[in-house]
Formats: sequence, structure tokens, C-alpha cells
Amino acid sequence: NDPKTDPIMLEERSSSCVIVTTGTKKAPIHENTVHPFVDVNLTWLFEQISPKSHVCLFEIDRSLDSCKTPRRNPNVDAAFLFFADFKKWSALCFQHFRNRVEHGILDKHEEDHVRSRIETNILGRKEGSGTSTPPVTTPPSLSSLNAEGIFCPILPLFEEASSNSTTGGETTGSLVVLTSNNNDGVASPLLSIGDIDKFLNEQTRQLDEAKESMAKMYPSSDKGDKIITATEASLALLWHHTQFLTIAYGTGIDYIEMMLRKQFIAAIGK
Repeated sequence: NDPKTDPIMLEERSSSCVIVTTGTKKAPIHENTVHPFVDVNLTWLFEQISPKSHVCLFEIDRSLDSCKTPRRNPNVDAAFLFFADFKKWSALCFQHFRNRVEHGILDKHEEDHVRSRIETNILGRKEGSGTSTPPVTTPPSLSSLNAEGIFCPILPLFEEASSNSTTGGETTGSLVVLTSNNNDGVASPLLSIGDIDKFLNEQTRQLDEAKESMAKMYPSSDKGDKIITATEASLALLWHHTQFLTIAYGTGIDYIEMMLRKQFIAAIGK
């Protein structure tokens, strides 16, 4: 579909607020502002998913002459380009709410200059402290949201196993089905699908907890007089989390490449 003429709206909300300033007759913000689109191309991502079975189709084509290593091949190069664009898009979306909405609009209101700037993580605890902070009467700044505590399921892990079993998998809320490409019965160092499902379930559980925490720290999105609500805060936290995911993918692939290189050098010598 054409995003300009036939967009698919995932979520929308309208709100308004009154900005009160003193000491100047100049309007604190422009009467109308048209913001440029912040786009990201998702074609590569959808190409990795079967439209019928929703099975993940991504794999490295080792038959290609251009496939040199797990990192140096066209399939992973395309993945790196997509995740780089997605990371940039997430950062731009977060910056829009933090810089334009929060700092550019809300902080124009003199009463908002007493906004609490407590550096708070998603569970409402001060960083490095095991004690809970007192309940805040005003929502914390979006800049103080910290997604580092949310579990990242992208890890370069291997295991020694006599067989690579895909049984025992857990039910997940994922839209994509994971399957094993190892059908020859040969032992594989890759984690089983059941273990991967546990990783994804733990990520989902912590994201749900984070969303519940946002609902307690920020006003409800039903309030039309609040610009920053639990909905915007949850999105900001999710954008922050996706940046960690893209970084984890890149460092994980590079780690595997470095590990294989060390093994190769150890086998043949320098």
C-alpha cells in the first residue's frame, strides 16, 4: 500500500495542553508545525518470513562464491544494512518525543521546570541501588528511561550436545515461528528451539513488566490534556530496547567471526 494515500494506522492519539509563560509577548511555539516523515523500509524483514506459515526463512547461502565467512556474505550484509537503518529510525523516533515534544513543548511551560529529573530505571529504582525510590508526583523525563535492564535474547551461545532436539519448545507470543535447519541428526552446537523459546518468553515477560511500570509512572493515554502518557513512554522505552537488539546482533556476529578466526589460526598457525 502507499503510505501517503492508503496508510495502515497501528495506533494514534490526539491531545492538547495549555502553555503559560511570563515576561514575553512572543508565542512560546509556532502556531503550526509540519514534521517530516520518519520512515524505515521493512521489506527485508518481511522477506525473511513465510507469508503462509510465518516461519523464519533467513539462512546463509553457502553455495555463493561471495560467501566467505559467517560475517562476510551477502545474506548477513543485507541483515546488517537493515538493522543499521532500523536502529537509526528508532533513535530518530525517540529523539522526536524527547527533543520536540518534551523539551520543545512541555518544558516551555514554566511549571514544568520543576519536573522531576530523577534518573529512574523502568522498575522505579535508582541505578545501582537496591531500594525503591519514593513515588514520584510528576512523570520522569523520557531521557531517564533505561532499557538496559530488559533481557536481550540475542546472544552468541553454543552448547555441547549429543543431538540437536527441537522438542520441548514453549508457546510464545511471537508472530514468527522458529524451526531448525538441522535435519540430518548430526549434533549441532546451536541452542535448541526450546531454549530459544525460553529466551523469547523471558524478553516478552520483562517487556510486559516494563509496560505495567510505565502505566504506574505516567498518566493514562485516555487523558486528552496530557501529551506524554504511558503510551508514549512505552514506545520510547521500546525504541531504546530495539537499539540494544540491533547492537547485540552486530556484536554477536562479530564475536562468532573472531572466534572462528582464532580457531583457524590455532589450527594452521600464523
